[in-house]
Amino acid sequence: MGSNKLSGQIPASTLSQCSQLQELWLSNNSFSGTLPKEIGNMTQLQKFYAYMNNITGFST
Repeated sequence: MGSNKLSGQIPASTLSQCSQLQELWLSNNSFSGTLPKEIGNMTQLQKFYAYMNNITGFST
């Protein structure tokens, strides 16, 4: 999903369906707000890139 001019918040419902995902590239978009806590359920995630966005941290 990197470099696709995506914007807004990252939907928690999308991440909750990706538990087996090993790499997640969100960089170079216009995502804003916080990362959903559901990203913690992605137990197979090995690489996560989210630079060049307006993400302010994790939701609680």
